[in-house]
Amino acid sequence: MIRALACAAALAAAPLAVSAATVNPGDVGSETKLLLPGVTAFEFTPTAETNFSFTITASGLTSDLSKVSFGYSSTAGEYTFDQILPIAPGLSFGVSMLEGLTADAPFTLYFFANGTLAAPVVTVAYSTDEAIPAPIPVPAAGGMLMLALAGLGGAAAVRRRK
Repeated sequence: MIRALACAAALAAAPLAVSAATVNPGDVGSETKLLLPGVTAFEFTPTAETNFSFTITASGLTSDLSKVSFGYSSTAGEYTFDQILPIAPGLSFGVSMLEGLTADAPFTLYFFANGTLAAPVVTVAYSTDEAIPAPIPVPAAGGMLMLALAGLGGAAAVRRRK
């Protein structure tokens, strides 16, 4: 809880190292940054409603990686996770996936490094699905087709009665 509050306070008070990416449906990309003390942000601006998948990798001292927390911020709200990178003792590399994020407005992935000895390196790789298509209305001709089929069915029923 204290860590989450510290992240929120740092996000509000610390200057952000922001990198903006305009993302089109079907795009794939990645960006790598050093996690300096404070908040490091990756900003995304989708051009249409799109499903995102993220692969987040980090390398550095094990003791430093365990101090990195992660968050997501958008117009819909803000979410903070204590630690996104599962790290085994002695390892200096972590990988995590964040899938199924659907967005149609700008959002930010941010990392908060507090008390690290050396700056860990984080890479955020993303891929997007094609644009989510708008529902296609049934044309008026569909109703006319149904009436025509009903008329043919009615004509066949009259013939069978005779």
